[in-house]
Amino acid sequence: MLGKRLIELYEELRKKNILKTKEEFSRILRIEYKNLSKYFRDDLKYEINQQNYDSINSLNVNIEWLLTGQGEMFKDGDSKEQKIIELENKIKTLESSLSQKPELSLTLTDASIINYNIIQIPILDIKASAGYGIAGLDHPNVVDYLDISKHLLGRYKPEGVVCLELTGDSMEPDFRSGDFVLCAIGCIETNGFYIININGNILFKRLQFIKKEKIIVKSINPAYEPEEITENEKEYFGIIGKVFKHIRNL
Repeated sequence: MLGKRLIELYEELRKKNILKTKEEFSRILRIEYKNLSKYFRDDLKYEINQQNYDSINSLNVNIEWLLTGQGEMFKDGDSKEQKIIELENKIKTLESSLSQKPELSLTLTDASIINYNIIQIPILDIKASAGYGIAGLDHPNVVDYLDISKHLLGRYKPEGVVCLELTGDSMEPDFRSGDFVLCAIGCIETNGFYIININGNILFKRLQFIKKEKIIVKSINPAYEPEEITENEKEYFGIIGKVFKHIRNL
């Protein structure tokens, strides 16, 4: 019976101190330990798949003997002692390959890691005042780039996004001077945070749209009064873009 031969193989390996436990036996044969006793009793039909075959073959076990009882326990005509030695060496090699983690073929100094999810957002040389405003520039320069995951941009396209530094205290405590925000240029949506231009001053404020009649410009700091922008006053007022991401300066 197959179960009896599995027991014989296990006992043979254990006598030679190649194996000590049934857990090791099940792991090397690549069968679940919880089913091993059932295989020993022939309560489960043992069907050899490719992984089982490779494991048994690597141990130099005679598959025909295991399945039918015909022939020797180990393949070829070598003595049992020689087979045990070969088997012990193969088991050690197999266990080592199963337990070792793969090593990198390159060192950190040799490897160049490219992350295609990281994009660069330009940081402009103007500060969006969270106060009374500072003069804006018609043609701002790029002073640096912010590396950021493109997933943080959401639905906004990278080519339409810039990074601005905040200054002032009108948006405290939520936003502090020195923090950065990402702004989608030309994007005007629902109520929210925006970069705006009032008389050439670049400001960071919360906007509330009252239909087409007026826009309420709000600060978070209660020390600053809200301001209303009506149709007649829009000639000196412009919305640069929507702020959709806040980056805290620690």
